[in-house]
Amino acid sequence: MDNTIKLYSISELLERSFYIPSYQRGYRWTKQQVEDLLNDIYSFAIKPNKSAKEFYCLQPVVVKPHKWLKTLSDGNTENVDGWELVDGQQRLTTIRVLFTYLI
Repeated sequence: MDNTIKLYSISELLERSFYIPSYQRGYRWTKQQVEDLLNDIYSFAIKPNKSAKEFYCLQPVVVKPHKWLKTLSDGNTENVDGWELVDGQQRLTTIRVLFTYLI
């Protein structure tokens, strides 16, 4: 098994399919945690004297390869080759909701 750490941009992450297993807790972030995340991103965005190579790091999102069967709206199914989300579900879900809203 490949246990290497790889950096992905938010847009690259949002292009991927994630499976959230039943052992994960439901979405529990409150307004405060969402505001903390947004304030953290904003603080980085307005940071003076950033080098062109600096980027915001969301903290680790831990995944492992996972395949599952997805039921489509027409009742048919399709195989999905994606990622099981082991850690980072609250952060990743929040980012996905925010991007969906903003786009």
